[in-house]
Amino acid sequence: MALPPEWVALELNAATLNQALDQGIRTNTEFQALGDQIRQQVAAGMKFMGVDKTGVGSGFAVNVNVMKEPPDEGATLQNSIDEILGQLNGMSTIEKPIARERVTLKAGESERLRYVLAIKKPDGQTARAVIVQYVLLVGNEVYALTCTATADQVEHYLQTFEAIAQSIRPLK
Repeated sequence: MALPPEWVALELNAATLNQALDQGIRTNTEFQALGDQIRQQVAAGMKFMGVDKTGVGSGFAVNVNVMKEPPDEGATLQNSIDEILGQLNGMSTIEKPIARERVTLKAGESERLRYVLAIKKPDGQTARAVIVQYVLLVGNEVYALTCTATADQVEHYLQTFEAIAQSIRPLK
């Protein structure tokens, strides 16, 4: 996966990640909640995270992450989307309806979801985050590429999100 030059990929192995998060929290204690959230996502299967460095320190950095679901021999793209939509529709912090569209990425058929989520920023303020999520089935494994920007930033980033999604190449 390719990121723009002003973005940084975070190292997600436990030792390196903990060291980087701890250093960030020492610099700005408001990032404690974000650090905890990233640690939880890695434990849940996050394989990659990239951040636009230009937003670091602003209270919200535009980001992208990749989650990988455990292999499922019977997995289909439609079943995976139905499961994800079931989870999202059950969340009170997500504005309905959730937009969805079938798209073709260079890596294969995908479904693009777009929804708005209420988030709490490190300073305690609430913001509206727009999630643009690409769900891709590779063999029997489901990958979710999740791109996040605040509502006032998202139009500026839509082309970047699409370029990142188009750059995905599954490893054999």
